[in-house]
Amino acid sequence: MIEGNRRVTALRWLLDLQEIGKEDFSEAQLKNFTELECLLLDDEMAAPSAVLVLPGLRHVSGVKEWGAYQKAKAVNALRKGGMSPKEAAQSLGLSTKAANNSYRCFLALEQMKSDEEYGEYAQPKMYTYFDEVFRRPNLRIWLDWSDADERFRSDERLHEFYGWIVPQGEDKAAKLPESKSIRELSQILEDESAMNVFRSPGGDLRRGLARFDAEHPADWYPKVTAASLAVRSLTPDILRSLDQATLDSLHELRDKIDQALRDRDLLRMPAA
Repeated sequence: MIEGNRRVTALRWLLDLQEIGKEDFSEAQLKNFTELECLLLDDEMAAPSAVLVLPGLRHVSGVKEWGAYQKAKAVNALRKGGMSPKEAAQSLGLSTKAANNSYRCFLALEQMKSDEEYGEYAQPKMYTYFDEVFRRPNLRIWLDWSDADERFRSDERLHEFYGWIVPQGEDKAAKLPESKSIRELSQILEDESAMNVFRSPGGDLRRGLARFDAEHPADWYPKVTAASLAVRSLTPDILRSLDQATLDSLHELRDKIDQALRDRDLLRMPAA
């Protein structure tokens, strides 16, 4: 409806420009501005869901795509309006799997809104955090999601999770500063030592990952060895011909190694 109003306003503006002489549209153009074909929705005969289905077909699966949160909100409204999961998905041109995942993420964000301490932070931009959670079975299980109850049932862990995704402390920094951080969290979730480092007052995800990697060398050591061999194979002729993108990659690799070694030194320091 908002988009339609904007279009009408734009057409009226163009006609005003024509009337005051600032534009000189052709007869064909003026006809396009004033003789519009449209379909009227009978609000007495149409199903209540039509006000979502019609724009949804354009904005969910059409050319002017809504964002993930807006899609999920439409799926939720259709489900709460009585449609089955399959019907809601088909009405919006989505697969049932995609629609169900959007529905869960929307409910998870609504659950966060009800939290007394963190509810004010449950803005649409936080939706992607829960999207990442539902993509990772270990996190979904850790937070004890229930399709029957339509909520996470592990209140203590959930509250802890909120504390990680919301800015905290004097520096207003979150332990998980962006939604893609969830992917790395899932890697260390079952490792008690890495999680203890992550949970500590001065801990962060980078240090937790460093502890995890230190205790699981089989996961990274072959890659380090391969990179070392590749660097040693660079001849003077190859080095002289390296383009800027390759040089940037080598500089980034050097910086990552330096950071990893600094993290190792910090982790080996005795606790204060």
